[in-house]
Parts: sequence; structure tokens; C-alpha cells
Amino acid sequence: MRRLKEWAWFILGVLCGAVAIVGWTGKQMDMLYLEKTQLEQEIATLKEELHSLASQLENGQPRQVIEKLQFTIEGAPDGFSETEIVRRLQEMGKYFIGKEIRPMAENPELVFYFFDNRLLFVNDRWLKIQTKAVSISHVTRLWLTVRIQPDPTGIE
Repeated sequence: MRRLKEWAWFILGVLCGAVAIVGWTGKQMDMLYLEKTQLEQEIATLKEELHSLASQLENGQPRQVIEKLQFTIEGAPDGFSETEIVRRLQEMGKYFIGKEIRPMAENPELVFYFFDNRLLFVNDRWLKIQTKAVSISHVTRLWLTVRIQPDPTGIE
């Protein structure tokens, strides 16, 4: 009987250890996946910038142009949502890459309102993007806040 009890405690310990290891490795995998998606986003941004610089070099353009959009997001529900928001905003903002800085700097509200009050459906929820500030230069920076919105269609 005593031997059976020892085996039962041993098996219980092995199961508890296995559960702990699965939880720890799952958390590590989530962090690695988030880092991977952020790096993929950075690669896409750098490719856009490289394309812009290559076309500028080909055309021999001495003018100053927007080469890159950089977003600072506040209030994102989690890292995965933040990465997806930045990816989508980069996709929307492709229009501004390669545009001259001077006319954009004279009308910064164009960039400001282009991204302001956008609704994005990310990870099964609606997120409202609000623009706080814009800095226009060869690296155009936008500071944005994110708020979770109720379903705009009214259907849940």
C-alpha cells in the first residue's frame, strides 16, 4: 500500500511539473510570436523606405521627400493588437511615402485627419484611432491613441 501511495505522489508531481512547463513554454512562444510579427512589420517598413530611396536615386531627385512613417501607439489592448494596428496604418499610409515634405508640412492637417477617427477591426473588437500629434519630415512621426469601441453596427 505504501509503495502505491509513493507512485501516486510521483505521478502527481510529474503531472504538475508538466502543466507548469506547458504554461511557461506557451508564454515564451507568445512572446516570440509577437517579436516575430513586429520584426516582419519592421522589414516591410524598411523595404518601403528602400524602395522610396531607390526611386529617388534613380530619378536623381534632389528634393526632400517622406521616406518613412513611424507610429507611436498609446492605449493598445495588447502587443498583438498594437502590431496589427501599425501594420494596417503603414498600409494605409503608403500614399504619403515619396511625397515632398514642403507641401505636406504646409498642410499637416492632411496627415493628421487622414489617420484621425479611424475604426479598425482587430482581434474580434473595434478599435478607434485618434491622432494626437504629427511631425512631418523625412521620417514622419504620428502619435496616436487607441480606444476600444462598441460594435458600430449595433449587432453583437
